[in-house]
Amino acid sequence: MENNVPKENNVALGHDNVLVPTVADVCTPVYLVKDEATARRIAEAGGLAQAVDGWNEVQLLGFASNMKSDSRWQKLVFVASYGDSFRRNAYIRTALKQGGYRCYIYNLLRYAESDESLKTVLGEMQTREGLLRHVLCDCSAYSHKYRREEEKLINLMTRPVSTGFAQMDDVLMGGLEPGLCVIGGVSSLGKTALVQQMADKIAMGGNDVLYFTLEMGETDLQDRSISRLTYELSEVVDQEGRTQRGYGAKCYAEIHQTSRYAGYTKDELDLIAEAEREYDRYNKHLFFIEGNGDVDVSVVRRVVARHIEVMHTRPVVIIDYLQLLAPVNDRYSDKQNMDVSVKKLRVMARDLRVPVIAISSFNRSSYNIKATLSALKESGLIEYSADVVIVLQLQGIGQDGFDADVAIKAVPRYVEAVFLKTRGARIGKKVRFEYQCAYNYFREMGADEEVSLPGMLDTVGTVAEKNRTEGACTRKF
Repeated sequence: MENNVPKENNVALGHDNVLVPTVADVCTPVYLVKDEATARRIAEAGGLAQAVDGWNEVQLLGFASNMKSDSRWQKLVFVASYGDSFRRNAYIRTALKQGGYRCYIYNLLRYAESDESLKTVLGEMQTREGLLRHVLCDCSAYSHKYRREEEKLINLMTRPVSTGFAQMDDVLMGGLEPGLCVIGGVSSLGKTALVQQMADKIAMGGNDVLYFTLEMGETDLQDRSISRLTYELSEVVDQEGRTQRGYGAKCYAEIHQTSRYAGYTKDELDLIAEAEREYDRYNKHLFFIEGNGDVDVSVVRRVVARHIEVMHTRPVVIIDYLQLLAPVNDRYSDKQNMDVSVKKLRVMARDLRVPVIAISSFNRSSYNIKATLSALKESGLIEYSADVVIVLQLQGIGQDGFDADVAIKAVPRYVEAVFLKTRGARIGKKVRFEYQCAYNYFREMGADEEVSLPGMLDTVGTVAEKNRTEGACTRKF
């Protein structure tokens, strides 16, 4: 009959802020209980049950995934019925919610002491009205306990993800947490290079990365990573004990254009092969999604949710870059579309509990001035919705006598990441980098490291870059 066709599942807010099901007409509850005896009793009464005593998050998500893959259980609802242990029930529910599954808490045996009453309750729980009534009856009095316990469990399950840069992790109080992080900067300062290096370091740590590349192709990004690895692996120590890099390293074009390989020496080919092996070691955690004007926030959300469901892990999500997301509405202005996209990315990060890094460009008028939130292109809600805003700028910008046109051409480029918005009282913190643009490589600089800033005018009015060998304009930070 038409009434027996389940409609789309949603969740509504019930009494005492308890999440209650609004599944239409029919659902299939699976009761997650403590022991085999309880599971058998429920099965004999006509229900579905599984003993989960001692199961961890991975085991719970694996079981849920197997059940969901069975076409017989398309309207599956998980019900944590682990006796009176609200902590264990909260753990089960939280673990499944983290995997994108719907799970409610209901102490089934408290209200079904006899086999006859158990059959009655099981029958009622297969309808929307019965499930709603029973869940509310059981959970409303304990909702504050479950909520508090779930928040604790979520915080334990969601640890900060290291960026691969110690000083950045320190400013971020441990690394990337679920939320929206926007990284902006002028052209040629290495926004994509920095974020891609972070992505590689995150993948090296065993964390999945979903990289939505809306400008470059997957092979382009992979070749940039291999180029950087040739630079990192070319490290040698000279006779004076100083670490030197770059001998035999190859830039992106020298990696990408394989026709050049015939002219490389054996040492150079061995270095490339070593870099490729290193990349293969962690690229199983890198997932590239190419876009061609057809990827909007709704597509991003579907891909991320599916990854969580299939892989049972929460990835770091990267958008490269924000302004190339497909418009939400063709009738909206660029600013309106950006506002909606940023807001939806923030909501996705919160709902799916994933860190999201979005790269953003600068307004053209902002290229030669100090970084501010207003410099972000079509910034709109970025200032208000983003949890973290990091802007790249040239070291020395805004100081008297600084020439950005000279500094932007320097090798290496001296760049700093300015934290314009972050957690705690760390706004305005800076992390300095040496950027080897030929190899897409960023190196954090020490707090006491001295550099001669290219583009800074000396007292005579000449550009310090011309006199770097003479030690002009040496600064200590």
